[in-house]
Amino acid sequence: MSGRTAIAQLGAKIDAQNIEIRALNANIASKIDAQTARITPKFDAQIAEIRAQTDQLRALRRMVVAILIMVLVMAAALVVLAIQSFCKPVPPPPLVQAVEAPPRPVAMNADLPTLAAPDSR
Repeated sequence: MSGRTAIAQLGAKIDAQNIEIRALNANIASKIDAQTARITPKFDAQIAEIRAQTDQLRALRRMVVAILIMVLVMAAALVVLAIQSFCKPVPPPPLVQAVEAPPRPVAMNADLPTLAAPDSR
C-alpha cells in the first residue's frame, strides 16, 4: 500500500507541476502576444516605408539606365558623324579636261562703224 500511496503522491506532485508550467506558459504567451501587438504596427509601418523606398530606387534605376542608353546612342551618333566627315574618300579626277573659253566672234562689216564721207568743200 505504501508503494501505491507514494506513486499517487508523486503523480499528484507531477500534475501540480504540470498545472504550474501550463500557467507560466500561458503567462509567457500572453506577454509575447502583448509585445507582438505593440511592435507589429511599427514593423508594418517600417516595412511599408522600406517597400516605398525600394520602389523609388527601382524607378531611379530605370531612369538612370534610360539616360545612359540615350547618352550612348548620342555618343555613337557623334562618332559616326565624325568618322563620316573626316574620312571622306578623295574624289576621282575628272575624266574630261576643262577647255578654255572659246574665242570671241569676229566683228562683221555690219558691226563696224561706218566711215564718214569726205568733205567736199
